[in-house]
Amino acid sequence: MGVDHIVEAKGDGSEIETIKQLTEGELPHVVIDATGSNKSMSAAYNYVGFAGRLVFVGITTQEINFAHPLMHRREMTFLASRNALSPDFPRIIQLIEDGKIDTRPWITHHAGFDDMIGEFPNWLKPEAGVIKAMVAID
Repeated sequence: MGVDHIVEAKGDGSEIETIKQLTEGELPHVVIDATGSNKSMSAAYNYVGFAGRLVFVGITTQEINFAHPLMHRREMTFLASRNALSPDFPRIIQLIEDGKIDTRPWITHHAGFDDMIGEFPNWLKPEAGVIKAMVAID
């Protein structure tokens, strides 16, 4: 997808050290969480550098929790952003149709309509690595 580095967030703190190695000891100025997972969103502030911003794009109905001292000490700004507005959709669809946005790397799992119920529990497991699962309806 054209990125130079990928850091797997295992939740054991090792990802912070990996990020620091890639950024000469600094944490990012902007962290974007688009997961919609309250666990991921609660942990995302750990990756924000001094005076940085944390942007939530994903939406969750569950509570997001974090310890206040780290946020305050690093002087973070928290922002919430909508994924897109209605007028954005025709433009994005056109970019996909024109091949300017390649969605193939986003789709990691497939199932037929009749198989989806059996596959769905596996898609919920983090170790399955699901980014986007598609169901084929024939």
